[in-house]
Amino acid sequence: MKLKNKKRKLPIFIILTLPFLITISKAIDVQSSTTGSQNPILFLHGWTGSSSAWNTMRDRFYNDGWSSDLLIAVSFSNPNDYSASGNMQNAEYIKYWVNGILNNTGADKVDLVAHSMGGISSRYYLKFLGGLNKVDDYVSFGSPHHGVPGGTQVFRPNCTFLNDLNDGDETPGGILNDTIGPRLDVIGGAIYNGTHTQGSVNYTSIFSSADTICSPYTTSILEGAHNILVDDIGHIDMLYDESFYKIIKKEYKVYDLV
Repeated sequence: MKLKNKKRKLPIFIILTLPFLITISKAIDVQSSTTGSQNPILFLHGWTGSSSAWNTMRDRFYNDGWSSDLLIAVSFSNPNDYSASGNMQNAEYIKYWVNGILNNTGADKVDLVAHSMGGISSRYYLKFLGGLNKVDDYVSFGSPHHGVPGGTQVFRPNCTFLNDLNDGDETPGGILNDTIGPRLDVIGGAIYNGTHTQGSVNYTSIFSSADTICSPYTTSILEGAHNILVDDIGHIDMLYDESFYKIIKKEYKVYDLV
C-alpha cells in the first residue's frame, strides 16, 4: 500500500514491540498472506455496543475496495454482560460466526477487528476455542487486556479470566516472539510463566493516550503483538476517526520504539 501525503496533522503513533527493529506496521493486509485475495473481516464490538458501531469503518473499507459481503459486523446476544461467562459465551459466538463465514465465502482465514471488550472475547476464542488456524490478522483497539485499576468483572486486573488469557503465551500462534519464563503483568503485578508458540497469526493492539475508559493505556500492551500508541483519540472516537482507520488498514509507515 503506497503512502499518501495528508495535509492535516495526524496523531502521533509509535509501535512498542520486541525486538526493537524498524518494521512496517501490519494490521489488516490488503491481501491474504495465503491466497492473495481479500480476507473476510469480522468486526466485534465492545461492552454495550452493537453491530451498528461499525457502520463508518465498514463504509471506509468498502470505499477502499473491499467487497461488502466480506465486511461482517455482528452483535453479541448480551452486550451488557462483561462477566467471565459472558465473554466466554461471546467467544463461542465468534467461533460460530468464523466457521460460518469461512463456509459461506470459501476463504481460508478471516481477519478479526475488535473494539474494547470485543478484543478480550476474541482472544479467548483464539487461545481456547481453536481459532489459531482460522485467523490471519487480529486487531484490537481500546481493549483492556490486563484490566483497569478499579475495574470489576473481566476488567479487574488479575481476575481469573485475564490470568488465563495472559499466562503463558499472550498471543498464541503469533508471528512475533513472546517472553520465555517468568513475566510480570503490566498492570496487576501477577507473575506469569511466559511461553511462545510460533504461528502465522499477526497480532496488533492499538491504544490511545487520550482513552479515559481503557486507562492506563499500558493495559492494552500484548506480548508478541505490534503495539501501537496513538495520541488524542478517545475510546469511542476510535470507531469513527479516519486517521485511526488508516492505521488499522496499514497505510502508514510506523516504527518500533528504539
